Formats: sequence, structure tokens, C-alpha cells
Amino acid sequence: MLIEATNAFLLVIDMQERLVPAVAGAQDILRRCAILLKTAKALGIPLVLSEQYPGGLGKTVPAIREETGNAPIFEKMAFSCWRDEELKKCLISQFEGGRPRGHFVRP
Repeated sequence: MLIEATNAFLLVIDMQERLVPAVAGAQDILRRCAILLKTAKALGIPLVLSEQYPGGLGKTVPAIREETGNAPIFEKMAFSCWRDEELKKCLISQFEGGRPRGHFVRP
């Protein structure tokens, strides 16, 4: 499977201060996520982040935030990104603009 940069879109979901340390293999996940972010920047792939209840779970971890530049961050209260209306609108607009075409990459 090849992913074309012109059809790609990267959504980084809930890589937050209180969540990341609780995940098995967190350092490896952070390393892989940083690779994805650097690649997206180099290829001009649009990037969006989500944060689940940042008041309780913290903001996006600094190691990730440093790689995202001024990418928009959607703070959500629903677990699903699709249930947050603003994030859903963003995802739909990306899809309607030709991004993405059904590819999912997990770090």
C-alpha cells in the first residue's frame, strides 16, 4: 500500500501528559509518532491533534507538541473524535478536499 502525500492527512489522537505514561511501550510510541510528524511536515501533509479532557488528562506531551508547529488542537469531551462536532467538521472538510482515502497507520 502506498500513501500519496496529496491524499494524506494526519490525525494525532490524545497523546497527553497523563495518558501516554500509562500506555505500554510509551517511549517507542512517542518515537514512532515523532517520525510520522516529521515525515508529515516534510511532505506538507496537513496535521490535526485531539486532546481528551485536557483539564484532567493534561495537554499534548511536549515531545509531540514540539513537532506539530501551529497545527490545530481540538479539545474534546467525547471519547470518539467523531463525536466532537468541531473535529468532525474538520475531518469531513479534509475528506471532501480529497484527504484521506481510507488509509490508517498506527505508530
